[in-house]
Amino acid sequence: MPRQIVSAIVVALVTSLLVAASAGAKDREKGPKELLAEAKIGANSRAPELVDYVKLGRRDAKEAGVPEEIAAQLPLVSESLPLVPSEIEEASVSRRLQSRKRIASWAGCWRATWRRGAGTWPYHRDIYQETTWCTTIYNTVGSYSGRSWPHTGYGCSPNYGPTYQRTGGGVGYSSVDIETRGGFNCNVYWYGIQTWLWMVPRYYGDGRTAMAGWGE
Repeated sequence: MPRQIVSAIVVALVTSLLVAASAGAKDREKGPKELLAEAKIGANSRAPELVDYVKLGRRDAKEAGVPEEIAAQLPLVSESLPLVPSEIEEASVSRRLQSRKRIASWAGCWRATWRRGAGTWPYHRDIYQETTWCTTIYNTVGSYSGRSWPHTGYGCSPNYGPTYQRTGGGVGYSSVDIETRGGFNCNVYWYGIQTWLWMVPRYYGDGRTAMAGWGE
């Protein structure tokens, strides 16, 4: 290989190394807030959304852990409901509850899954909450159970929760509030940035569900 070509290759390699070192030095001068903005970890914060909503039938209720004495009073087949809670007509719900008063002490059981997310790829983070609750003919919560889980891109990893904790209402009340809170560590270059997501879905004694609060 001619000496001129070898020299050109060496010069190119040295130049690229110097540029990379200079860029690394500039990155190390940046603070956490600058890195957070640059990586868009805090960008694209998404309001909680309902991703699954079902009025449970007998078989699905049993699989969800609903006690046998309650499941036996439910319709045989599950019914998928609109994913926008406001689309559920309260009058229609009331009529369904009234029709069951003559034959059962339990009005029905429902399952809902909420999702709350933030960040852009590969720093996206999501928390999910799934709750199954049964209601009485008096429009109160008779029982509830559920779980929470996280989902992330490879730039972040969960390091807290997500939790599943009652924060208001409960059995015997007209509704129950369940908080899900998750913590995530996102790595930008050499720096680990802690972020949080939380939401509080509310589940009503007439089968409706809505979002009571959310944030970061």
